[in-house]
Amino acid sequence: MVAIAAAVGVLVVALGAGGAWWSWGRGDVAPPAPERAQPLEPLPAGKVSLAVLPLASPGGDARQVGRELGVRYVLEGSLETDPERVRVAVQLIDAGTGAQIWSERYDRPAGDVFAVRDELVGQIAGTLLGYGGPVMGDTVERARLKPPQNLDAYDYARLASAAYRETKEGMAEVRALSEKAIALDPDYARAYFSFAWAHFTDALQGYSDNPARSLEQFHAAADKMVALDPIDPYAQFMGGLSSFKRGDRARGKEAWERALALAPNDPSILRMVGTNMAYAMGTEGAAEGVELMKRALRLNPLAPARHLSMLGFASYFAGQHEQATEALEKSGATSLETKVFKALAYAQLGRAADAAREVEAILQEKPDFTARGWIANDIMEPGGSSEALFLDGARKAGLPIDEPAPTN
Repeated sequence: MVAIAAAVGVLVVALGAGGAWWSWGRGDVAPPAPERAQPLEPLPAGKVSLAVLPLASPGGDARQVGRELGVRYVLEGSLETDPERVRVAVQLIDAGTGAQIWSERYDRPAGDVFAVRDELVGQIAGTLLGYGGPVMGDTVERARLKPPQNLDAYDYARLASAAYRETKEGMAEVRALSEKAIALDPDYARAYFSFAWAHFTDALQGYSDNPARSLEQFHAAADKMVALDPIDPYAQFMGGLSSFKRGDRARGKEAWERALALAPNDPSILRMVGTNMAYAMGTEGAAEGVELMKRALRLNPLAPARHLSMLGFASYFAGQHEQATEALEKSGATSLETKVFKALAYAQLGRAADAAREVEAILQEKPDFTARGWIANDIMEPGGSSEALFLDGARKAGLPIDEPAPTN
């Protein structure tokens, strides 16, 4: 995401200068190019690669750019300005076929040119590469169309991410696809991400028959990600989650700060850190988590509606119970976690009948549910403010409170 954001940043600035130039998304941004761009060395199989060029660039045929630079996608853009407005048009093109995958127009007040640039960089990059965005959709579809014997670790990792559903069957599919990615390339850090997340979810949501074993698998995968690629923001996020679960809160906080510094415009990082910091860092940090969540949703307007549920979780811990219920209801999410936070938020608002309905659904899905059992498998600080607010809502909702033996 950082590489693509950098390339899009050059798109906005360079078009403002009116020059013809080339850049590519591999962590590098090219300086103004000569008349003919030189081909790059081949990228690792399956990795996303991007070239950026002006919409009206002479000879800027997307398929030719793809051949010369060895990239899969071409982002074209144009800029119009007047004293009052800045208008940017962009389109993402399949470099193999020349077909348009996505396009958008942005119209902003002129104001501070650098502020406008920064806003558009984040918006374009987040929309392009965010969860549910056009690049993810295209790479997943390409993988689905391949014969199984031609799939590589990257393909399986993308398929695992796309398969994410908060059901027992959904998590089993995510694990199976992730295991195939790891088997094909055990040194590919991102292959462990969905594997780790699935095991954490299995333990938290009660899908696992052996939560302690699931958490062992989660910790091992998180450790492996960080060891393989310590500057990957997703590895830092997962490492931070693991640290919080192990009780090392200082290390967890440092890892999440590092993830945000590495990928400040990645809506997935903003969403994951924003939601989970409300659990891990107490109610005093929840308001910041809500703002990160809101920024993630602004940066990626194509995110699935269920991501609103995460805004609901963070809003609950921030004491914004009306906003929490609104987000949870709009999300359409049906996970156990969503039902739990609906019950808590309804209870805090005095909506007893709505809370009772959610409690009934929770106990039907998980008859042995207890509030302290949930806390034991989550990342809330024992005795901390988030735990206290969770228990307060659970008592008001009428959820069972008793504590089973915790898992670590």
